[in-house]
Amino acid sequence: MSSVNRNPRRRFSTIGARLTLWGTVVTFGACAALCAALYAGVSMTLHEEIDNFLKGEVYEFLSSVNHHRGDDSSLEQEFRRELGDRALGDLAFRLFDAQGRLLISSEPDDFVAATWRPAALESDDYASPSFETVWVPQAGRSYRLCNLHAKLDDGRECVAQAGYSLARMTESLARFRSICVLALIASVLIAFGVGRFLATRSLRPIRIITAGAHLIGADHLERRLPVSGSGDELDQLIVTLNDFLARIERYVSQLR
Repeated sequence: MSSVNRNPRRRFSTIGARLTLWGTVVTFGACAALCAALYAGVSMTLHEEIDNFLKGEVYEFLSSVNHHRGDDSSLEQEFRRELGDRALGDLAFRLFDAQGRLLISSEPDDFVAATWRPAALESDDYASPSFETVWVPQAGRSYRLCNLHAKLDDGRECVAQAGYSLARMTESLARFRSICVLALIASVLIAFGVGRFLATRSLRPIRIITAGAHLIGADHLERRLPVSGSGDELDQLIVTLNDFLARIERYVSQLR
């Protein structure tokens, strides 16, 4: 039983196993950091693109509201007809008055308008659009909202809103995460295989030295370890050992 418990430790007791393990860990950490950086960059880029898209749409929506001055009902029907042609159904427009009442909605069943209300209008809210992400339980998805506080040409204070469903972006990011997981698994397997091969190949001279040292005994002190001629650290070690063996051979000869 005790020998079984020591087996896991023995697996990593060799230099080759430790080099393979550390190489695999370093490769995994580097790939994980790269995947995390790529994921953050892709997510940030998608959010920026959606915000820029909504910013242009909300200004266009506000222009349409001013063009159809005082005719909110016909404008609502027009937007519903136009957006009804979108196969994805991911874009919606809304107009709220200063008290937060819904005046126009491009969606007949508007789950966002049923749960979301604009904040109280302030004097400094007319400068630029504001963005927020809301989760709508009834729809089972998140929406990115671009809100623009403005005063219409007919004198009404309102909040124009352009909303975009984040379902497609969420699916895209989920696929990206799946690809990252597969890439991490592949990188670990490749790193382990390559690390094992390189460690075995790099430590082959040490095994040759060990095998040659076993053949050297009191009756064969004239034998020397082979030098590869590469001039690397192992060759320097072999030269040192051969010099040491030569000195031992001389001492033994003198004793004899």
